[in-house]
Amino acid sequence: MEETPKRKELTLAHRQSAYCIIYQSLKNGALPHGIFSSTAKLFKVSKSTIGRLWRDTNVNIADEGVTAFAILTNTDFFETKSKNRGRPLKWNREEVREEVRNVPLSLRQTWEGLSHALKVPASTLR
Repeated sequence: MEETPKRKELTLAHRQSAYCIIYQSLKNGALPHGIFSSTAKLFKVSKSTIGRLWRDTNVNIADEGVTAFAILTNTDFFETKSKNRGRPLKWNREEVREEVRNVPLSLRQTWEGLSHALKVPASTLR
């Protein structure tokens, strides 16, 4: 039996294609037996990945109130990664840069002096 890789992320185009294949195989609103397995083999992922794609996409369709046919041409609908990742910044970089320009040169000689003048940690300035 052929092993599939442990973790493989489907591209947007592959996610859309997999959803189209499953959607087109619907018969009277029901999925035929083995469609997740055959689609998973086609894209070399596990059938649980395809099942999760089907479930999550249908939940998004219900939440946004669009038809399944309308999303087949929209790849943005299959985007899974959040645009905003990581910890939010505590200090606005542009504001800090502007404040550094306003500090007199005599106080900007060291990181410690600059951080005391701005009341901002030195690690933020580096």
